[in-house]
Amino acid sequence: MGGNLSCPAGFEEGGFFSCQAACPSEFKSVRDGGGSLGPPVAKCVSVRRNDRFFTLNLLRPADPNEPLPSEYEAELDRIKTEKARVLGMVDTDVQETRLQRDAIDARSKNVSDYSKIQSDYAAFSEQRKVADEIEKTKESLKPLRPPTAPASDMEKERREITEIAKRNLFFIQVALFLVVLAMLGYIVFPLDSANLIAFALLSVGVAMGFFLKG
Repeated sequence: MGGNLSCPAGFEEGGFFSCQAACPSEFKSVRDGGGSLGPPVAKCVSVRRNDRFFTLNLLRPADPNEPLPSEYEAELDRIKTEKARVLGMVDTDVQETRLQRDAIDARSKNVSDYSKIQSDYAAFSEQRKVADEIEKTKESLKPLRPPTAPASDMEKERREITEIAKRNLFFIQVALFLVVLAMLGYIVFPLDSANLIAFALLSVGVAMGFFLKG
């Protein structure tokens, strides 16, 4: 640069006897174009995202012995604003990328889980079919058994048998008792009276026998 003109602190040479601001932290300086088309375009590109950047203005060199021109202060203020804007865009991009990646991972996991559920269900269905076929075969091999009598019918038969046994036993006891009375009649009474008493007792016994049998 000619004379006493130079780039103040915070700025650097930008070519064609100009000054440009130094890129802040988290940014790198990049120049595009230049040559016969004119001076190159200076940019501060985000280190995390190359597609996020802001341009730098080329300023005339300043005289260090004079107050800093207002255009330099305006450029510094603009760079602060641009830095905050671009970093906000980078953070949003990173967050969206993370959300997209999480959504893709979740979708892949859901697809994998769904495929596993389908596979497990198919295997379960096959096993269930085999179990049903085995159960049908077992049922067809079971021998046919005659139906058993209900408990009420068995209880009725048992009561009838018990009643018959009681009546028979009672008839035998009565018959023996009448025979004993007839024998006592022959001992106690005369023969004619004993015959009548024996006949009467035997008639009673026969009548009781018909009654019990009925």
